[in-house]
Amino acid sequence: MDETSEIIKNISKNISNELLELSQSNINQETQELLNQQNKKISENISEDAQKNLNDIQDIMSEINQNFQEELSNELTEEFIKIIDNLLSMSNQQEKIISDSNGIKSRSPFLKDINRKQDNIDRQLNQITKQLTNLSNSTFFVNPKINRQIGGLKSSISKSISNIEQKQVTTAFKEHEKILKYINNITFLLLLSLEEMQSSESVSGFEQFMESLEKMSNQQQGINQMSMQLGQMGMMQQKSLIQELLKQQSELRQQLEDLIGDNPGEETGGLSNAGDEMDEVIIDFKNNNVNRKTLERQQRILSKMLDSQKSLTQRDYSKKRKSKTASNYELDSKNLNSELKIIENNKFYIDAMEAALEQDIPNDYQNITRLYFLNLQKNNNNE
Repeated sequence: MDETSEIIKNISKNISNELLELSQSNINQETQELLNQQNKKISENISEDAQKNLNDIQDIMSEINQNFQEELSNELTEEFIKIIDNLLSMSNQQEKIISDSNGIKSRSPFLKDINRKQDNIDRQLNQITKQLTNLSNSTFFVNPKINRQIGGLKSSISKSISNIEQKQVTTAFKEHEKILKYINNITFLLLLSLEEMQSSESVSGFEQFMESLEKMSNQQQGINQMSMQLGQMGMMQQKSLIQELLKQQSELRQQLEDLIGDNPGEETGGLSNAGDEMDEVIIDFKNNNVNRKTLERQQRILSKMLDSQKSLTQRDYSKKRKSKTASNYELDSKNLNSELKIIENNKFYIDAMEAALEQDIPNDYQNITRLYFLNLQKNNNNE
């Protein structure tokens, strides 16, 4: 309680004080004394009293946790609404630009005024981007697709201004329509993100992030296993399977890019490196050149993804929340067979972990369960 109170002090002083009060309360002191007496095996009644007190403390902790979630939810909701309001204002301004541009010719003196207004929207977008970055540092629920929409919006604004300067008004006005579409798409995605956050039990979205990463690890595991079967097939079968593997690996690469883009303020060196390895594997598939190095890259991808799961889980329980970049595993031809054996063992632990997580257990215990199986897997691999 004392440690959590200290950690959370800068986030919420009210919740920190509530935890501190509970730590120093009579019920907590009494429970400690009862447990100490219980350890001395004085009587069975003392055990019942201690259990009752522990249940009461659990109820109080649940209430404090609920208060914390509601406080964070209210703060984040306000941030979402501020950004959405700003985007709606931008959308109205862009509609005005489109309306004012109707019928204007390339020699019109009003073109400079239109570009000035468009540049003003660009400045507002820079501010909104900063707000979104700050919001992403607090919750995983900011939709990763927003990043690509902002990139497209910046590009269209730049093109529209440049086209008007070059008197290419028809092309510029087409970009104006794209700008409006991008702004509205971002607004819509933020509304969906807000709704998802409000309907979730945890406003941080950490559990959802970990579930996505775990699902992607399983997908990579499947791609790796199918790739190892290529050597047992004929040429026509190989060609067909490689095309399917190319499709799956490309889709997974995009999912990873989205996931990294949605990672709030964490260093993602391991996942970023996994993305680079995926690019190399995709090139091998495109060139129909699946060899030993391809399998080695795929194993490194899976290793980085699994290591990132463990690193993020550990960091979630760490006071300092330091990031850890996944190691870069180098393989040689002599050790490939043992590495392929490790792949099979990894699947065993992943399947066992999934079976355990299917049980009806609280979210916190799910995280501990994941960490337990990842530790088993790592120890086995080291051996």
